[in-house]
Amino acid sequence: MAEKDSNMGQDAEGGGHTHAPWQREFFKNVEGFTRYGVPEERAKEILTKFLKLSVSTPLPDVTKTFQNPDLLDEVGVHTKQDPPLRDFMVEFLTPLMRNFTFEGRENVQYIMPLLGKYPVTLISNHMSHLDAPAIYNMLYNEGGDARKIADQLVFIAGRLAFEPDFARLALYMFDTLLVCSKLDMSDNPGLADLMTRINMRAFRQSQQLQKEGRIMSIFPEGTRSRTGRLISFVDTVYHYVANKIIIPVTLEGTDNILPTSSFLFNAAKGKMVLGRPILVGKLSSKQMADLPDFV
Repeated sequence: MAEKDSNMGQDAEGGGHTHAPWQREFFKNVEGFTRYGVPEERAKEILTKFLKLSVSTPLPDVTKTFQNPDLLDEVGVHTKQDPPLRDFMVEFLTPLMRNFTFEGRENVQYIMPLLGKYPVTLISNHMSHLDAPAIYNMLYNEGGDARKIADQLVFIAGRLAFEPDFARLALYMFDTLLVCSKLDMSDNPGLADLMTRINMRAFRQSQQLQKEGRIMSIFPEGTRSRTGRLISFVDTVYHYVANKIIIPVTLEGTDNILPTSSFLFNAAKGKMVLGRPILVGKLSSKQMADLPDFV
């Protein structure tokens, strides 16, 4: 995907022409979107806008710190949702997820009463660049309290997630907190101290956001699973999971929406399973005393 996105940006920046082989393949998605219920002219408009936005959408301000570490206090680690980009990406993704099912709707009712009173973290398996957008999209399109929950999500995102054009565009659908992985730190030893400061700031801010009713959302494997099986959790995520109320989510099929060897999107079959909130560890004595029976 990263290689695709690099090529996408280079060709689109070259004037927006559609002569490159990858662009001709990309615009074959018009046929797919039409099959998925989008009128042909609107499908062309959506795909053209996607290309333009993927190039013109800037890196978030939080990434400026890597060029000038003194900017950390100014730009922070929190990137807020861009509502117009959210609306566009919902329109883009919804036809592609028409064959997805949402299991666990009955558990939506248990989430809203917890927000702002307890630290709540959503965790999910990780299969695709589309996992975070898929979770948001499924909840948002459900409407009602599920949509309210979608707009409380704050995804923990590594620095490299913002670099590919497509991934960056999708990450503006919701709020994010920037973090740095151990791999990123080992690959950039000169930035290790800065990255440690970023991670500490992100965790402190996550605690404050949870007090404000936001839901921290993480992929505890830290990277995408190539087999679909759950892989080992990265060490740093335990701070976000321990002594929290966890909303478990399972995704299937997101890796089939855009295969790594193609520029053609699929309305693949898949599902999102929303589990019932569970407590991991302990909370304060007052919170434990007031904890609802459904947790």
